[in-house]
Amino acid sequence: MPNASKAFFCFDAEGTLWESGQPVPGCGEFLALAERQSWPYVVLTNTVSLSPQQLSRAWARQGLKVPAWRFVTPFDALNRFLEQKYPATKEGDFRWVGSRRQAQRLSRRSSVHKAQQHQEQNPTWVVLGDLESFSWNLKFLNMLVNDLRRGARLATLSPSLFYRRGAQWRLDTGSFVRLFEPFLDVPPVILGKPNPLVIEAARYRLGATGPMCVVGDDITTDVQLAHTVGGASLLLRRGKYKPGDENRLAPTWCATTLEQAGSILEQWWASLPESYPSLA
Repeated sequence: MPNASKAFFCFDAEGTLWESGQPVPGCGEFLALAERQSWPYVVLTNTVSLSPQQLSRAWARQGLKVPAWRFVTPFDALNRFLEQKYPATKEGDFRWVGSRRQAQRLSRRSSVHKAQQHQEQNPTWVVLGDLESFSWNLKFLNMLVNDLRRGARLATLSPSLFYRRGAQWRLDTGSFVRLFEPFLDVPPVILGKPNPLVIEAARYRLGATGPMCVVGDDITTDVQLAHTVGGASLLLRRGKYKPGDENRLAPTWCATTLEQAGSILEQWWASLPESYPSLA
């Protein structure tokens, strides 16, 4: 088993390891290095339209053997949020805005998916999920606006404004958060990166006690996440990276390719002590 008491890694998926349905150049070699070095790692994604099992199968078709348990998604953060912060939440207190298929990934205690999505219910929370696979219209958006004006809090699985699929750019959940912000009395809760609940879920998944490092291409999610939890970060100059991003929020390291990133992480790993005290 990897030594998760030494350190652990959180590798961003989209733009860093994977892009437009294919591995980015050097991805296979980078993951092979992680396996050879026995690095404890998870793959972080703000994607909510695919389950970890679906992601694992998609990557396997491209020659990447990444088991489903390594993928940490906003659903992991959402479940920890609901179970730890609101353990007494009753069914129907949340309006789940997303597909019923994806709602099955919520923990039993959440029980959000049994609520009628389109009925008036005066929810305590409105949770924005996989809007792409959910049927909605202007009437439904107006209902959400009224939920929020009556005092419901807003939570979303992703802060991203857009993403790319093939040659097409598509609206992501964060664009709808921007739409609803004028109606909020309290800022929305972002449950994907850079919410530290993502790292909490990763640490729990790996049984990790040591320091961590986030590797990603997005200064606002990946590097910000590392800053939030006091971890190291490596900014990859590709994907969502724009020249000068490293001056906006300084990462620990920058790299242009995954090969360079691997060399940097090897040196960091070698410099660490073999273990850190247990968090228990």
